[in-house]
Amino acid sequence: MSPYATEESSVESGRPIELYEFAIEGGNTYRYTSAADDITAMSQLWTARPAIQRGRTTLGVENRESENVVTLPGDDQFALNFVPGAPSGAVTLVVRRLHAGDVTDIRRIYEGEVVEIEWVDQATIARVVCRPTEGASDAKMPRFDSGGLCPHMLYDSYCTVAEASFQYAGTVSSPSGDQITVSGLTASKGNGWATAGKVLCNGELRVVLLQSSDVLTLGSPFNQDPTGQAVTVSAGCDHTIATCDTKFGNEVNFGGSPHVPKNDPQRRF
Repeated sequence: MSPYATEESSVESGRPIELYEFAIEGGNTYRYTSAADDITAMSQLWTARPAIQRGRTTLGVENRESENVVTLPGDDQFALNFVPGAPSGAVTLVVRRLHAGDVTDIRRIYEGEVVEIEWVDQATIARVVCRPTEGASDAKMPRFDSGGLCPHMLYDSYCTVAEASFQYAGTVSSPSGDQITVSGLTASKGNGWATAGKVLCNGELRVVLLQSSDVLTLGSPFNQDPTGQAVTVSAGCDHTIATCDTKFGNEVNFGGSPHVPKNDPQRRF
């Protein structure tokens, strides 16, 4: 019997510790442990969060879509990422379990995707609602509709455009609420180039709602002050065939049907 199995089945000697790894796609990764002190495991530092708790993990086909709730202090840095709005990328959680004194025998006991965060008890507690990865993959996705606009997500495997080829590296100045200024952007790429694109700063990813000259209006402000920080701005797309052709040179992969008549010629009313 493995050391983990021995400790796990023991009534008296088992000292379980859990590791929680929250990862924001295109952003930061937060690693916490239920232990009283920070520990190093898997070549990573796990910050002590004795107050962290999770719901019961259940197995079986009928539980693939059941939600699990992890609670954290309301002012936890991971939870604060959701105050201005949900991050643009997927947010995942992996929970692992080990026993004190043995940081080599570690078992993964849960993997899921964060679907919601809410604050309770006068915002002193953050409830992180997760759905198992297996259940998320079972979701029935709608097929693409036929229409004039391209249904592909920019830079995905259907679009095929390489994001690295349509990026601008700059520095932030004059941030004000949900707006930042990226000097030289318009001179280099043109006005409106970043509209409907995204910007990455200090591991935080934000959607660009509008580019007016060098000023970007974001979907939500950055949590950390971006003044003087380096940013990477990715081009946006309005999903028309003209933009696909002239801006990205990718008309061959355009997923829309721009030449379908808007009106049915058989209809006389």
